[in-house]
Amino acid sequence: MEIKQATILNADEIAPLFDAYRQFYTQPSDLPGANKYIQTRLSRQDSVIFYACEDKACIGFVQLYPTFSSIGMSKSLILNDLFVAPDKRKKGVGEKLLQAAKDYAHEMG
Repeated sequence: MEIKQATILNADEIAPLFDAYRQFYTQPSDLPGANKYIQTRLSRQDSVIFYACEDKACIGFVQLYPTFSSIGMSKSLILNDLFVAPDKRKKGVGEKLLQAAKDYAHEMG
């Protein structure tokens, strides 16, 4: 399993899992909309996405939204989305995605 930071070129890989994530929260499937949403977030640098790959398939992702903390007078990240394909759960995928998010946060200060 590999954890990678997504670029706009990875939107097609991530979109089906993002669509499944939304369906988990009782939203209707909308693969074209999911793909557009991911492309827009990445192209505008509105979010940072790390995704897990296994055998060239996307099996999980975590999405972070940059923001600011007034109290801390500093940058901050909101971990808004974390999803692992149901058949890949309890195998450490989520833990590795969270570690990538944590490492990224430390790198960004």
